Amino acid sequence: RGISGLFQASADDVDTTISTNVTSLFHVLRAVTPGMIDRQRGHIVNIGSVAGLYPITSSIYGASKGAVHLLSQNLRLELRGSGVRVTEICPGRVDTEFFDAALDDTATREKVKDTGIQNLQSQDIADAIMYALDAPWRVNVGLIEITPNEQAFGGLSFTPVKSS
Repeated sequence: RGISGLFQASADDVDTTISTNVTSLFHVLRAVTPGMIDRQRGHIVNIGSVAGLYPITSSIYGASKGAVHLLSQNLRLELRGSGVRVTEICPGRVDTEFFDAALDDTATREKVKDTGIQNLQSQDIADAIMYALDAPWRVNVGLIEITPNEQAFGGLSFTPVKSS
């Protein structure tokens, strides 16, 4: 819920998406980061999405993940000199139950899920996280964009206005 366009989504879908992807992240960070600052050591790993880096048709989800992206960038600046590293992992399509939970309409869900490409696996995301965590302490891996080989962004799109 929330991966539909802004004008197709219910107010509850908007609130749930923002609460899940943004508000909850703020609360968790406020709870755990002070201890890292006190220890002068820690590593925050935020799970963003390529949907927060590039325009997509799911404006609510994209905007919520865009907030995660900017929060990660701002945190890195805010926490400089504290000994706390900040990494954002931005996966593309991952083979999870995401679309099953996000889309009610069976036909739309199957169309979105069945793209014919080989999606990332959860282990790929775990490996990316471990890459950032295992980096020498002098290194901050700020952003990892990880996508299936067949997923790319860019290009131009032109759609004429439909006449009434």
